[in-house]
Amino acid sequence: MNAEIKIKFNPGNANHVEALNVLINAVGETVEPTKKAAEPETEAPKAKTRKSRAKKAEPEKEPEPNPAEDQEEESADETTTSITVDQIRALVTKKAKASKTEIKAKLTELKADNVTLLKKEDYEEFHAFLLEL
Repeated sequence: MNAEIKIKFNPGNANHVEALNVLINAVGETVEPTKKAAEPETEAPKAKTRKSRAKKAEPEKEPEPNPAEDQEEESADETTTSITVDQIRALVTKKAKASKTEIKAKLTELKADNVTLLKKEDYEEFHAFLLEL
């Protein structure tokens, strides 16, 4: 079933462009959104009427983040490792003077040039290594 819709549209108005893109995407035609609307044409100011004083529709707000989901993600990370990069840095600082070569070799083995580039999943292994030094 096809329907014909007529729309008055100002391509210089960014809100019109965005609304049209949303409409087209909603009916199934994919359209790349324009990067920037064309500069609006300067027209003589129109006399205000009751119609032009009507409230403008508020743009849709993004849904608020769900704190429960954030906590679930954080707890999943915590079960993987409870060691932080700051704890590892502190331990490296203590051990670096006596064991710099060994520390550098272990970082290389873990494919990290430095502690900052160490993968989170390697924190526990590297931390245990440092404690053994």
